[in-house]
Amino acid sequence: MMDWDLGAQAQLTSRRYDDVTNTNKLGGYALYSLDASRKVSSELSVLAKVSNLSNHVYQTALNYNTEPRTVFVGMRWTPSR
Repeated sequence: MMDWDLGAQAQLTSRRYDDVTNTNKLGGYALYSLDASRKVSSELSVLAKVSNLSNHVYQTALNYNTEPRTVFVGMRWTPSR
């Protein structure tokens, strides 16, 4: 019951345009994330996630700010029935 569940994600996006006339060119980017969780009891788990692992600066739309590297740590309670 004390095993870790590990995960990794990759989001790859190519160059593209942000307008109908194809004048606002946006660069491509790659984002990587890692996550882990572990049950500490039959009802309680701890979890952690790191998003944008490389702290890459990117745009999903022209002049739209995106999040830098973020870290989340939490607990999940799943009551038994």
